[in-house]
Amino acid sequence: MPAAAADDQASVVMQLIPGEVYAGQQFAAVIQIKNTGANTWTRDAGYHLATVGGADWGVKRIELAGPVASDETATFKAQLTAPDAPGEHVFQWQMRRAAGAFGEAAPRLEVTVLPRDLSRDDAEFVFQDVSQTMLAGETHQVAIQFKNIGRSAWRAGRVSLASPRGEGLIWALDHVEMAPGQVIEPGAFLVFRFNVQAPPDPGHYPFQWQLHHARDGLFGRPSEGLVIDVR
Repeated sequence: MPAAAADDQASVVMQLIPGEVYAGQQFAAVIQIKNTGANTWTRDAGYHLATVGGADWGVKRIELAGPVASDETATFKAQLTAPDAPGEHVFQWQMRRAAGAFGEAAPRLEVTVLPRDLSRDDAEFVFQDVSQTMLAGETHQVAIQFKNIGRSAWRAGRVSLASPRGEGLIWALDHVEMAPGQVIEPGAFLVFRFNVQAPPDPGHYPFQWQLHHARDGLFGRPSEGLVIDVR
């Protein structure tokens, strides 16, 4: 049985979520927490990640994928649902067990929830083909597909692929253009195929993309948030 709760400590490594979502939208979130205490975290002992302050993103706790020993890092991945009410909503998580919350809480974010009818442009993430392990400095081709579920066509020169929080620069580019002259009508699919270059230093790096309109900015559902292991 784990020792006293005083031996439970945690520090936040990173979190990956979109800064804007639509009311009722499902989206992927990734949060990494390092075990800096003496106890091994297990499901049976009640260790889990929980929301702070009662915020409801469809789930209020995320379970461990497996045991996490001292000095190891837990990666929590979850499919969350945005609140129905538009506005600014608090997004914050912290480790918990039966004795209560412990360790460092993830940074408190204000996520903007937009009404569904604010934009004529809307997109649904379909799939991505991305290697989740890369060698430092190595070049990889990736593919990301979206479906046009809005009311207007996407046109080259107006719509491109961008990183929601500038993480694209980690991969040696910040946006990807549509093919010249390409038009994606409502109901049709768009696949971006492009090369990324892994960072020069080993580590774990976020990878997520979203469609961007030259006039209105980011729109639609972002791609599933990944954490790439660069060796």
